[in-house]
Amino acid sequence: MSETYESALARTSALPAVAPESAQESAAIARLQDFLAAMSADGIRADIRNVYAQNVFFNDTLKTVVGVDALEEYLLETVQRTSFVRVRFDDVVRSGHDYYLRWFMEYQSDRINDGAVVSSIGMSQIRFDDSGKVVLHQDYWDSTGGLFERAPVVGWLLRKIKARL
Repeated sequence: MSETYESALARTSALPAVAPESAQESAAIARLQDFLAAMSADGIRADIRNVYAQNVFFNDTLKTVVGVDALEEYLLETVQRTSFVRVRFDDVVRSGHDYYLRWFMEYQSDRINDGAVVSSIGMSQIRFDDSGKVVLHQDYWDSTGGLFERAPVVGWLLRKIKARL
């Protein structure tokens, strides 16, 4: 059975974390931002282990993966299905061991929205270990409006349902 969000929270809360307001904290946030800013297959292969811990818990509302190898595979599949994926952090707030990053994402895929650029907003809960690597990454975003509503067939059905609400 795969790890759940609740068990990942419990596991990562027991880990030593990056020191608040330290140079290491700033560097960890910058590494994550740089990694997500313009994802590419080469960038993922080169940098994922500098950003994410070996036993990372990752959930983007579409899929949950545990471990950096599984995350690398998932992100590589994602970028191979898109022309580009770009994420920009608009705000970062710390609360205890958690960081909440408000973001804006754009991506393009021939399979979605007739190939037009799609944008979405969301927030991620991030936890860093004491070396500044991400041990927990939980996204919160509207995957219906940001993805599924723009997909053929499913998108038509979702738009019809929303129109009736």
